[in-house]
Amino acid sequence: MKVLPKTKPGRGMLLILGLLVAAGCSLIGENSNFVHRELSTGFDLHVAVLPFENLSNNPTAGVAVSQLMATELYARKAFRIMEESEMRRRLTMRKVDMDRLADAAVARQVAIQLGVDAVLIGSVSEFAYQHGLREEPAVGVNVQLIRARDGLVMWRASQSLMGSNFWRRQSLIQTTQQAVNRLVDGLVGATLPEA
Repeated sequence: MKVLPKTKPGRGMLLILGLLVAAGCSLIGENSNFVHRELSTGFDLHVAVLPFENLSNNPTAGVAVSQLMATELYARKAFRIMEESEMRRRLTMRKVDMDRLADAAVARQVAIQLGVDAVLIGSVSEFAYQHGLREEPAVGVNVQLIRARDGLVMWRASQSLMGSNFWRRQSLIQTTQQAVNRLVDGLVGATLPEA
């Protein structure tokens, strides 16, 4: 029986191993981002983040994603954000149909009623674990910033993201937070290039 000599792993094998590890810790996603030129000077806007329309199978997806979005915009000081409980109180007082908030014309009227400069509306198209060999979290979000005075779409963006991690399972909320971060990165990066 012939014994083969021991050899050190080649650079090619190390490169392949490195790529496999990197691929196991990645996020797979698609995004698009549009920022109107007038928003570049509008970061002093008073904005209400309305509950997002839920197009997913998860009954709490719209509220959860809109709250994460409001928190991230507040943390980044992107806008002056109307406090959520005050916004909900005013919407309830005015008997606003919460199921129609994703309609841009309705959203504009709500912005006027709330006394804010603009409203952020959105929809959640996906908010679930994808089944396959492993369950991976998947999120799909669309957002629009509508100016109250004329209905101008000042910002529109979408983000779909699937969390993927070879070593540990990523939660749906972690993936959602990363999707929201990417959306806000696109807004801040397009409007404040020096930031």
